[in-house]
Amino acid sequence: VLMEIGPQPILTAAALQGLDPEKFAAGKLHFIPGLALAWVTHDVRALWRAIEDGGPLPEADVGRTPLLVWRKGHEVFHVAIEHDEAMAIEALQRGEVIGVALEAFAERPDPAVAAFTAIGSWFNEGMIARVEL
Repeated sequence: VLMEIGPQPILTAAALQGLDPEKFAAGKLHFIPGLALAWVTHDVRALWRAIEDGGPLPEADVGRTPLLVWRKGHEVFHVAIEHDEAMAIEALQRGEVIGVALEAFAERPDPAVAAFTAIGSWFNEGMIARVEL
């Protein structure tokens, strides 16, 4: 089964309710073309907050930080994400099945909750172009 989404309606995580978990784990998620994952050398989150709040600019902490950038309509969004989420996204972008990609969350206290929270956010933010089951 191949579910494609166009401009409207947005496929949300609710559309996946009731799917067989094994079938879902063997499927593939395909991100929108307007999504990019970038690894930067500094943690820029404090800089973003200062710019948004109009405050003084702090020094950016050195540290490899994954940034997710995507388009939603005509707006561009960006967010720093956790390393395990970035690893899951990279696995999906390489064509891995969902189950393999979700292994990136194995070190979390509750890996299933972390994985499905991430997937839910990808759907709700319009980052998923299609699901291949």
